[in-house]
Amino acid sequence: MKIRVAAGVLAAASAGLMFAPVPMVAAGKPGATDLPLVVSLRNDQADGVKSDGGSYRSGEQNVHAVLVSNSSGNFVFDTNDNSRTDGLRRLVLNFGQQAVPPDSGWPSSFDIDAFLGTLAGSPADSGDLRLMVENDVLTRRGPISWVDGSLQYAVRFSGGPDGSGLLAVTCTAVDSTHYCSNWTVAPTGPAMLDSVPTKGSSTRTLYGLREMRFEMYLSKK
Repeated sequence: MKIRVAAGVLAAASAGLMFAPVPMVAAGKPGATDLPLVVSLRNDQADGVKSDGGSYRSGEQNVHAVLVSNSSGNFVFDTNDNSRTDGLRRLVLNFGQQAVPPDSGWPSSFDIDAFLGTLAGSPADSGDLRLMVENDVLTRRGPISWVDGSLQYAVRFSGGPDGSGLLAVTCTAVDSTHYCSNWTVAPTGPAMLDSVPTKGSSTRTLYGLREMRFEMYLSKK
């Protein structure tokens, strides 16, 4: 089975900046460029999303991991940024005892060449992830997607009427700028597993909810 990288198109969430009521922060405000990150995962035995071993550093081994320089500071993570080069980094999906899609041929745990791009979870949560201060929490929608054969699959944290959860982003530490330097990303509920053809029809096939818990840790590179 060959798992290939999902082509991601970044979408900017439309919302205003959220400024924290802390004096002196204006001088250290993040600039107009993407903020590169180091990403690691908790990797508990029962977690649904794990690393392939070690952290992921943006700009190394073809990994792209940034907070985007837009009004929402959205998180983008790609294990193979340039599709013509394989940096050999993957995420690991672990379905445990949960069913995989019929005819997929997947084992319960396998590697994927993954793309994750977040959008604001709701208008109230449209603040800039780069402007968070310690203990701030914002939610984001975010599918973890990959391509297998003619289908693009996703475990989708969209917080919709389907019962899926969102991704909660928590600021766990700040630096001398008084803005966040470390974040934790974790789902608030299950993900919807789905697929769409990579070409032609845009028909979405739903496979139901899956518990895909994890904790992802982001830090400024």
